[in-house]
Amino acid sequence: MSDNKRTTDLLAIGTLAAVAGVLTVNKTVLMPAHVPTASMEPAIRPGKRVLGNRLAYLKADPQRGDIVIFRLKEDRNKNYIKRIVGLPGDIITIKEGRVYLGNATEPLEETYVKEFSKEDFGPVTVPHGEYFLLGDNRRHSFDSRFWKYAFVKKEDILARVKL
Repeated sequence: MSDNKRTTDLLAIGTLAAVAGVLTVNKTVLMPAHVPTASMEPAIRPGKRVLGNRLAYLKADPQRGDIVIFRLKEDRNKNYIKRIVGLPGDIITIKEGRVYLGNATEPLEETYVKEFSKEDFGPVTVPHGEYFLLGDNRRHSFDSRFWKYAFVKKEDILARVKL
């Protein structure tokens, strides 16, 4: 076998291995996602692509403030991106666009929200193993306030977004 043939074969094998490695990482570790709307501004601008970590919640639970990629109970064919605001057991009330947890007299500190909406919502109690999600751009977000079923199960959270 000539050196050129051997080099070509090694290059082909290396290329195939690299492609297989990228595909494996993409299906098991990283999850690319596209943000088509302004619902997560200013954290994520419309049209931007993000990467999610599929392994983030194998040994840990989602936390308040995490931005996640998930599927809705009523729309299994589409991925959504929102921020976790309510954890299992939380009582969520929204007054004049501000989120209150339980009987708190002060709203949740949400420095990532640029402009609050003016509507009221709740109170609702987040069921065990489920989460309440909102977009950062509250005036332009289709989220837990409006979905047919307001909560997202942990198993429907696909990845934690890494900006």
